[in-house]
Amino acid sequence: MKKIILVLFAFFCNLFFISCANAENFVIDNYDVNLNVNEDRSVNITENIDTFFTKQSHGIVRTIPIKNKIIREDGTENNEFSKVTDIEATQFNSKFVYGNNVVIKLGNADKLIEGRQNYNIKYKYYAGNDKVRGKDEFYFNIIGTEWDTPINKVHFTVTLPKEFDASKVGFSMGTKGVSGYNPEHLVFNINGNTIQGESLRPLNPKEGITIRMELPDKYFTQTLGFEAYMIILTIILMLIPVTMWAMFGKDDPVTPVVNFTAPEGRNSAEVEVEYSGISTAKGITSLIFYLASKGYLEIEDDGICYVIKKLKQYDGDNAAEKALMAALFTGDKESVTQIEIEASSTFCLYATKIRESLNRLKTKLFVKDSCSFGKLSVIIVAILAIFGLFLYTIAGYSFDLLFSPNAFILIFPIIAVAVFILMASSKNIVLILFATVWSLGFGGIPTAMLLMEGLLKVDSNNLPVLLVQLASIVASIICLVNMPKRSQKGRMALGQLLGLKKYLEVAEKRRLLSIMEENPNYCSEILPFAYVLGVADNLIDTIDGYDNYKPAWYRGNFTKNRFKTFSNSLQSSAVPVSSGSSGSGYHRGGHGHSGGGRSGGGHGGGGGHSW
Repeated sequence: MKKIILVLFAFFCNLFFISCANAENFVIDNYDVNLNVNEDRSVNITENIDTFFTKQSHGIVRTIPIKNKIIREDGTENNEFSKVTDIEATQFNSKFVYGNNVVIKLGNADKLIEGRQNYNIKYKYYAGNDKVRGKDEFYFNIIGTEWDTPINKVHFTVTLPKEFDASKVGFSMGTKGVSGYNPEHLVFNINGNTIQGESLRPLNPKEGITIRMELPDKYFTQTLGFEAYMIILTIILMLIPVTMWAMFGKDDPVTPVVNFTAPEGRNSAEVEVEYSGISTAKGITSLIFYLASKGYLEIEDDGICYVIKKLKQYDGDNAAEKALMAALFTGDKESVTQIEIEASSTFCLYATKIRESLNRLKTKLFVKDSCSFGKLSVIIVAILAIFGLFLYTIAGYSFDLLFSPNAFILIFPIIAVAVFILMASSKNIVLILFATVWSLGFGGIPTAMLLMEGLLKVDSNNLPVLLVQLASIVASIICLVNMPKRSQKGRMALGQLLGLKKYLEVAEKRRLLSIMEENPNYCSEILPFAYVLGVADNLIDTIDGYDNYKPAWYRGNFTKNRFKTFSNSLQSSAVPVSSGSSGSGYHRGGHGHSGGGRSGGGHGGGGGHSW
């Protein structure tokens, strides 16, 4: 019984493999390949394919990879991009790029064929510069491992441009990843710079023949390859925003004017715009301190939470100050607690509108044209990011992607990067977080994953390209952030604020206390401005232990840590919560020596099928 089961099992296995072998509409009777290797490592290739169609078909499709994962016997790997040009073929129908392959379609869509057919294909294969350190190599898939049909016979000729060590020549024969070959299945001879060989058994579907040989370092000439062109293109693109910044965005020198008095005619929120170029939640928080210093409100702090009390109605004419008082004291309220402010969507909404109105002050502080050039820089940086990284890591040499129906996918990451850079340049942490989430969503998480996959697989020899691209993007973003050029009014205002900041940073404690003796309200008046200039801690440290100099509008234990906790709470309440959207005769090749390669592990090759 067991013997019967084994016989039946063997029968069905044979039937299965026979049906797989005959799954294609044709077989290849003879495959003749001629590789003429040039000194720049490009290869002129001629393929002569004799086929026999067992079923009616239009012709064959030949696929040639332009992105190869090079796999060596010693375990080293690297990804290399190639280029296929000068395609000529009999019965030529069309050619196009699909994925990581150049596809050559041979035959006639209006005609069905059967029986014997011959196809002749010529093309030039650019493998790029050698990536192996300390030596060169020629590693090529003579017959690729992607043919879906048997190949009864293979003849090949490989001609190298210069002399080489014959003992370094190796072959691999079989399915993808196989190392070495059976000397009973493949023979070759070497005559001068030419290697000729043939298969002694048919190749099954998905089996191939690969040659690999190590050559002396600099055997091939180094050309200005794709990597060099990418570096040059990246630098040229980077120079555009850098040049625009140098011509239209670089600020004229600003001279700090040392002073110790509060700016006149402007509140602290307006001063923040003059100093940093943008209104933030920090400026809104400082405006509360400013209104308190003007006698409109006071702050009570019991060490656990705070209460802001209104002392009098606002009677000024500043729109931002009036709006903030309305945001704090809605209706008939005379006071508001920390918990109420933190839970109030109205306060947050008012704060956002106040910041928007304050940001309009920038039109007087910065030259208008420099802002326009800054927006143009955004587009350039986006293009730089997408085409420098996305195309390099994912598409490789396949610039045909730009002209294919799939080119529209580039629109999404370009827009996403542009929006991200625009929002990131605002220096607002919330906008930056929102831009990050939104850009990843709109640009596509799959796009980000593909990009990361490409970056992780890039060969270490190509890292200089990526480093130049990343450095160029960073440089362009820095130029963008600093693009708006200050007007004369903007420079004068900045000079005064830099002078005040410097004074509060370096002034001796004795000198500050002397000022406060003359004006006991000095700390109350200057604190809102010190806060937006980032030097409030210096001021608070100076008055530590001098209760009579502490802000009159603050009721409670006024310390640096408590003030920081209080101001941080106010600041977070003013920010909206974002959500994400040699010899003659054949020999047996050194006991099947692979030359360090694997079947299907080199350049070129590919496969084909009927259509």
